[in-house]
Amino acid sequence: MKVDFHAVPRAVFTNPQVAGVGLRESEANDAGYDVLVGRAKYIDVAKGVAVAEEHGFVKVVIEEKTGKILGCSIVGSEAPELIQQVVYLMNSDSQDTGPLIRSQIIHPTLNEVLARALANLEHSSSLR
Repeated sequence: MKVDFHAVPRAVFTNPQVAGVGLRESEANDAGYDVLVGRAKYIDVAKGVAVAEEHGFVKVVIEEKTGKILGCSIVGSEAPELIQQVVYLMNSDSQDTGPLIRSQIIHPTLNEVLARALANLEHSSSLR
C-alpha cells in the first residue's frame, strides 16, 4: 500500500500556536503551480475581535487550474484545530474548497477566518 503524504498536518503548540498542511506558497510556486492565495486575519472576524486576537492569520494556497487546495498555514489561537478542516478537504475526493465555502459556519467562531481567507483569493504573482 502506497502512503500519501500530501496532507499530513503539522503544529507547534507555542504562543501563538502555528499549524500547517501541504505546500507553502513558495513551495507551490517552485513546483511550477499557478496558484491563488487567500489571506485573512483573525481580527477580520467577530470572534477574533472578541478575544483580541490581533496577530493571528490564515493563508491558503489553491491551484488555480483545478481549484485544489495545495496548502494552508495558520498562526494564532486554536490553529491546530482550525487546520484540521483543511486536512479533511485535502483528503476528500475533489480536494477542493467547495464543501467549506458552501457550509454555514457558526457565528461567532474562529472558523470564519478560514472561510474569509478563501473568499480573498488572489493570484500569487499579484501579491509579490
